[in-house]
Amino acid sequence: MKQLGKVAVHERTITLRATEVDNGKVSELCKRIAAVVFDSSKLPAPVGTLEFMPGLLTDQYSVNFEYEKKHFLVGFGESPDDGFAKHMGDFVSKYLLGWAFGRRVSELASKPVNTEALRGNYEATCAEMQAYVLLVAERCSSLRRDGAAPVVLVGHSGVAVYLRLHRWGPGSWQCPPPPGVTLRSANPSNGETALMYIDDTPVYEYDTPNADCYVVPASMLKRLDVAGSDESTALSLTWTLISDDRMKFVVSWKARFA
Repeated sequence: MKQLGKVAVHERTITLRATEVDNGKVSELCKRIAAVVFDSSKLPAPVGTLEFMPGLLTDQYSVNFEYEKKHFLVGFGESPDDGFAKHMGDFVSKYLLGWAFGRRVSELASKPVNTEALRGNYEATCAEMQAYVLLVAERCSSLRRDGAAPVVLVGHSGVAVYLRLHRWGPGSWQCPPPPGVTLRSANPSNGETALMYIDDTPVYEYDTPNADCYVVPASMLKRLDVAGSDESTALSLTWTLISDDRMKFVVSWKARFA
């Protein structure tokens, strides 16, 4: 039986090595990934709209992944299923939106609210929590005084933990909000979807640089510009063989917040 198994593996390897890649199947996967990435109805709050712009001049970004060659052979096998395309579309979308935001805050020299020390601190004292939320509230107030509507964006890190409503209150395990700062939950009946509200400013989970907390004008995220005339031209997918049975794919795009 072991010998038969070795023969089967050898024949499979020979078949994979001898069979060409069907670029039509690769193009189909690219099309299905792009349909997920550029579905404007699924843009996460607080991102507003998406606009395709042929000839857009901005940096190109890319991510890569590996997959089995057997799904892309000429005349053999089945193309990757919709579940895989959806998974990769979500993966690409996360990086596209995160890097576009990172570029914008870099251009504007925007600084995070939290310190580097607080970023990885999941056991902050009540005083540290209050100082942090108070600073968030003050930055929101500053933007309002300048005539802008603020939003709070926070990534997956220690600083996000302290922007959860259950951490605040009169309980022994909770911390009372700083004087003068109002914290509340979202009201779904009014279409609110934020994690919580600080003095009525929405707090959203977002892929921020270093997973830090940023307070920015909502207008910064009002429109996402994407290079291309439509979703079919806005994303490219190239590939290389890394072994007899695996391929490396590189997904590339150009996008920025207006």
